[in-house]
Amino acid sequence: MKTKRRVIPWQRALALGWLGLVGALGVFAPCLPLPYLPATSDALSLSTPPQLGSAVAAAHWLGTDALGRDVLTELVYGCRTLLLVSLPATLLLTAVGMALGSVAGYYAVSRLRWAKAYWVALALWLVCTLAYAPLLGAGNAAAYLQWLLALGIGTVLAFLLRSFSWGRQPAAFPIDSLVLGSAALLGSVPRLILVLTVAAILPLSFVSMPLLLGLTCWPGMMRLVRAEALRIRELPYLEAARALGLPDSRIVSRHVLPGLWPVVRAAFPLYLTLIVTTETTISFLGVGLPAETASWGHLLSSARLAPGNWWLIVFPGFSLVCTIISLRFLTQKQVFSASTPK
Repeated sequence: MKTKRRVIPWQRALALGWLGLVGALGVFAPCLPLPYLPATSDALSLSTPPQLGSAVAAAHWLGTDALGRDVLTELVYGCRTLLLVSLPATLLLTAVGMALGSVAGYYAVSRLRWAKAYWVALALWLVCTLAYAPLLGAGNAAAYLQWLLALGIGTVLAFLLRSFSWGRQPAAFPIDSLVLGSAALLGSVPRLILVLTVAAILPLSFVSMPLLLGLTCWPGMMRLVRAEALRIRELPYLEAARALGLPDSRIVSRHVLPGLWPVVRAAFPLYLTLIVTTETTISFLGVGLPAETASWGHLLSSARLAPGNWWLIVFPGFSLVCTIISLRFLTQKQVFSASTPK
């Protein structure tokens, strides 16, 4: 029996090809035979136009900026910065959105009931995490050890309280109202203003930058996941699982979370686009990663020093637009495939 060969549309193949090229350049940037290193100034070639037809090995093929930095090298290492910031931030907001959205959607009608010992430990974990968040973002090694020690103390305290009857008593908690309220509070401040404010106060690195973007962009993903969890919760097989007496943790992990995967898969490129544009914007404004870090936003920002250097706008702008269009096209394809009945 002959099987039909799946044909990928040329638009999607082109989008995947461009994203694959950006990913490959980001991964193998240190191994590429580039004639110049990133953040290296060539004092003899300030604001040099592109030399595409030059046969010299050390020629600036895409030109230089006003400080003599090679545009081609900055573009290639900008792909690496894009991967190191955008992918971890998108994975973080997806994990937070899935965790909060699935729990809030499943327990929207019946409140979450846990032992009081667990609530005390969770409160201690949250307080310690918020207290050490600025130090963790700055990469303080001692703060990591103190934070892990505080988490361990909270875990031991939970086991100790479980030995008393008070700690074993279940307590209801309005998790749905708390999650929706937190998302509304976070959404009441414009995201870009919030990110710029935190970035101007705290020093940003390849650790703190994904944390900042991921922890400020999760409400949208959470709402999508919560809406899908509300729909899945009322399906007949979940009612049968609850009637059989299966614990809620097993129902959520074995049945609710797998059902959320099509929505998350469709929304992932959309939020990756959001993270890419946000990172480029704050780098363009000069409050993102350090100025010596290669970034498309920094390259676009360097055009302000020399407005006549068109290549400082065309090449990074073309790369950014192609990346956004490719991600948007994949988002449309994922939404169409997720909404099509099988």
